[in-house]
Amino acid sequence: MIAAWRLARVGLHLGYGMATAALVYPLVGRPAQLKLKQRWSRQLLGMLGVRLQAPAIAPMPALLVANHVSWLDIFAINAASPAAFVCKADVREWPFIGWLCERCETVFMPRGSRSAAREAGDIVAARLRQGWQVAVFPEGTTSDGTRLLPFHG
Repeated sequence: MIAAWRLARVGLHLGYGMATAALVYPLVGRPAQLKLKQRWSRQLLGMLGVRLQAPAIAPMPALLVANHVSWLDIFAINAASPAAFVCKADVREWPFIGWLCERCETVFMPRGSRSAAREAGDIVAARLRQGWQVAVFPEGTTSDGTRLLPFHG
């Protein structure tokens, strides 16, 4: 019963996030968008019973490189300090999630293409110069975090 309740809340929260990205993001500046993303991520973690023990801090120009242990990593990072993420291009095609990722500054990169990797690198570099925080999971997949997997280019 608790799992069903949480799933329903998460579904509604996803809808709320999509409505915010569609209706509010175009009307507010990037600082307000980042605060909305940070609050939304903190709320999502709370709904899932995840207690984040990190203070909310303003994003700063930085390249955050981390292991990817769970899909919750993205929301934990955004809850602490919102970032633009680099991810595989096929996520863009996922129902709802792809659309939301696109509106939340995600850099999509096709796997196996050196020219696409170079283009993504150029986008990341430009965003860093603009003062953005960008996060990347170079292993390109989730793991249990006990060992390092091979990095993707």
